[in-house]
Amino acid sequence: MGGRRALAFASLAALVAGLRVAPSTRAPRPRLDASRSEEPTDGSKTALFESPQWPALLSSLNRLPSFTVANERGQPLEYEAPGGTPLAMFYADVQAAQAELVDARKMYPELDCGVIPVGVGTAFRLASEGKALLIPSALELEAAGAPAAARRPGRAPQAVS
Repeated sequence: MGGRRALAFASLAALVAGLRVAPSTRAPRPRLDASRSEEPTDGSKTALFESPQWPALLSSLNRLPSFTVANERGQPLEYEAPGGTPLAMFYADVQAAQAELVDARKMYPELDCGVIPVGVGTAFRLASEGKALLIPSALELEAAGAPAAARRPGRAPQAVS
């Protein structure tokens, strides 16, 4: 079991390590609003999002915050995954999001960005649709049994050798 868990964390770490911040050149998207559900743009939905229970679950989940680095219009910065797929990053730990903000400002000082809260339900849905990553805190990784070598405080898991 430990080997599979380490492999899963190493795979996630490899994906995150291949991401790079890329200021979006696409048309502005509306600000993420934790009070409403975001519809997928590709027409695909999972059974969860189609279920009659989803609105109540979304409302409950959105009472909990996740945090993202966003531009002045409230749009999350997008990171380019291998293959060019844009991904937003949502952090369970506000300090991890603040650390990412420091890194983003160093790499792109011309960007006017800050950390904003986004409901966990909205972040979960975007992550489920392949549009985002939801990064757990170091405590959450520890509680899930991640090997110590795979955890950095509040940041994306690192590969273990």
